Amino acid sequence: MKSFYPALFVIALASCGKKPVVERSSSPVTVPASLSETPLFYEKQTPVCRSEAELRLNNLINFNLYLSGKMDELQGSLLGLLKDQKLRDPEGKIISSSTYGESIELRVSRSGYGRKVLSKPAELTVCAEDDAFPENTIESVGLNSSRYITRAHKKFESLRSGYVLAPVRLSIMPSIKQSRTLLGPAGYEHREAYWVDNAIYNPGDATITFLPHSLEWSNAGNVKFWNIPMVATHEYGHHIFTAVFKAPLRSPLTHSCFGILRDRDPRSGSREVTSYSILMAYNEGFADLVSYYTLEEHELDFSGVNCLEVTRNVESEVFYDGAPKVFSRAVQDLYFSKTPQPWNNCRLTNYQEVHFFGAIFAHSANKFLGQLTASDDEKYKVLIKWVRYLRDNQSLHANMEGRRYLRSTFAELLRIGVKHLNRRFDEATCQEAEKVFEGISSELRECAN
Repeated sequence: MKSFYPALFVIALASCGKKPVVERSSSPVTVPASLSETPLFYEKQTPVCRSEAELRLNNLINFNLYLSGKMDELQGSLLGLLKDQKLRDPEGKIISSSTYGESIELRVSRSGYGRKVLSKPAELTVCAEDDAFPENTIESVGLNSSRYITRAHKKFESLRSGYVLAPVRLSIMPSIKQSRTLLGPAGYEHREAYWVDNAIYNPGDATITFLPHSLEWSNAGNVKFWNIPMVATHEYGHHIFTAVFKAPLRSPLTHSCFGILRDRDPRSGSREVTSYSILMAYNEGFADLVSYYTLEEHELDFSGVNCLEVTRNVESEVFYDGAPKVFSRAVQDLYFSKTPQPWNNCRLTNYQEVHFFGAIFAHSANKFLGQLTASDDEKYKVLIKWVRYLRDNQSLHANMEGRRYLRSTFAELLRIGVKHLNRRFDEATCQEAEKVFEGISSELRECAN
């Protein structure tokens, strides 16, 4: 059955690659809805563990993953993923708990949301009697997600940045039913649909959620998010950004990995890009780069992944349709335009959309820093220092005009990079800065001469 709610466009993930992917997929363009009448929920392979014994953690199991541009099975151990059969790391420092089976009803009215809990979540256990976990099971979704959240945490920890991250909760396939009553030609109609086709980080309670996919998504042949390694690492990237930035990030409900930039005045229809709009684009680009600096090349190949290939490749100079990833004056003018840019196709570039603009940031930051160092770890450290700068200067930036905020904060990223890497702004460095951000030299007093 066709979904009837407005779509959220699928451009949010950082599809990164150590080498640009330039092939274009011939798969059909689909823009999955965020709400659907036909969610596909998985079952737990073994509802109740028959044995109290723990799995032998050094045993190898097959993880069902999208690797090197195709679905594949990767052998790996469960070391560091389980505690007493529960899907959480032994010390609870990375994942405090993994849950499934939660059911919520959201009743929408003009006055807001009404929330009713239909069933509470259960903690996910991985049973000792199971030695394989089919792709369409709760256990497989949880194991894939936990594996890459853990990888992202350990990468961040290896940088010795001094930050201690709080553990996240992993929520697997909750049933979130949204209902509302609408006045139609035949009178009042009650409609219901489920949240689907999304991965979400909620900064309020540090929860990473993998929603179920819809029948529409499955029928279109799209890859499932929990099979893509960078989805979990991208979401954990938002957790890192929030931890370093520290101040609460405003959000009506959650920080959705999939969505559009909400900078439009609902009364006039015009746009107003504020410093906070740009901060959210930075958040997306930062999460893109966390994935890029964490994963291996074969885990970053998004060939054939609808809406992600080429566009979300950090090293690609262009988006899928060939539009350049650069902060040119023309792109800046489009981004700050008060006139919304019509857009309903994820393969067509929209410079006003938060994830497209975040992709330009990710590509530009990585390209400039790549002229100074070949070390991804050092680039990552520069980004962390820069987010701390954003945190420390919130009061200064709070009421800054959007265009001024973008130029000022991006220029500071370049300064932090040059200083951290013991370089200087010579003529070549200033030229590289100008290549990724047209007009930035005027913001850099170091390049004034």
